[in-house]
Amino acid sequence: MVYREKLNQLLADVQELESLIGKLLTEEVPGVQLLSKSSTCAYSILEGIKEIESEQIRQMNARLVERQDELSHLSVLLDQYQRMAEACKKDILATKQELEASEPVLAQKEADPTAVLPNEPEPPVEEPAKQEVVETPALPVEETPKETPVRKEADPAPVIPVAAKGNVSLNDLLEKKNLSDFRKAFSLNDRFRFRRDLFHGNEEQMNQVIADLNQIDSLDEALRFIDTNLSWDMNNETVADFIKLLEKRYI
Repeated sequence: MVYREKLNQLLADVQELESLIGKLLTEEVPGVQLLSKSSTCAYSILEGIKEIESEQIRQMNARLVERQDELSHLSVLLDQYQRMAEACKKDILATKQELEASEPVLAQKEADPTAVLPNEPEPPVEEPAKQEVVETPALPVEETPKETPVRKEADPAPVIPVAAKGNVSLNDLLEKKNLSDFRKAFSLNDRFRFRRDLFHGNEEQMNQVIADLNQIDSLDEALRFIDTNLSWDMNNETVADFIKLLEKRYI
């Protein structure tokens, strides 16, 4: 608004100067008073133009300072984001290296389940002490016929049949001992795959189901629990792998 008022005032001064010059043109000898007024009006016009120019320069400098402040702030934010990106990149690389380092160990444990068990030293076998036999000279003794006692053979000890349940191997029994907590049956790859394919990425739901299965005492009850609460497709390959690990717990 102030800028427009100054322009209007400047326009009025220009019109007044035009009028004064028009009067000067009509006179053969310009009067001193008319020349003085024309000079004053022209000077006022020049001062008005300089004032408007100075104001414009001042406002432009103010805008430049504001833009510099904004650019400085953006530069600081960009530097912070770059540091955060570098930190995230380092964390991702460290996690990837840990996963790559753990995969061969997990694969070896799955291939040889007995490898995780410590080798128990065999108890030392004590050899019976050798008894020295002292030979004594044999005295001549008259042989008298004796009845040779008939040695009665001892009845063979009854063989107690050992109840076998399917084809149960020593490895299976050792695995059952280690599977009292069902979640220990999972490798790292199994855990990722079951969570993604069977529980839609829900870690909390998977942990709750494992905790419930740990409380069930028989395989039949566990399968009924899965059929009732989870409604899985038993023909699915991932479901079959999950059930296979579950069966080992109830051997």
